[in-house]
Amino acid sequence: MILAQAGYTGGFALYVQDGLLRYVHNYVGKYLYEVVADEQLPTGSVTARFEFEVTVPPKPREGRGAGGLGQLYLDGKLVANTEIPITTPILFGLEGLSCGYDAGAAVVSTYKPPFTFTGTIHKVTVDISGDLIVDDDQLAAHHEAHAAALLARV
Repeated sequence: MILAQAGYTGGFALYVQDGLLRYVHNYVGKYLYEVVADEQLPTGSVTARFEFEVTVPPKPREGRGAGGLGQLYLDGKLVANTEIPITTPILFGLEGLSCGYDAGAAVVSTYKPPFTFTGTIHKVTVDISGDLIVDDDQLAAHHEAHAAALLARV
């Protein structure tokens, strides 16, 4: 699997290499911030996710995007996280978003385009709302706590 935007002068890629889920953010071709899963990708159908939790507000006038915690999940289980102190503030170069292959220059030198994924990608969701994703277990616990709070008022 690969989902990539932009290239060696800045961008990001979510991809699988050597059996490991990886995410890399290339900040203006100067710094690379990588998150690598600490366990092999299981065989069969898998839900892979990258989530960025903002912990430092952006300062676009200073050329700094938000800083935060980059997190990788496999089937809802956190498998890696790392601090990404700075991200691209506004936009990447002219290369657009590609899925299943990298259509342009590589974001990182560890793979060579087109780096085509040979499996099957059933669904891709890109959520830029800023809201963190709540897994089914977390959602169920939230609903139970909310229901308990409502019942306590009665």
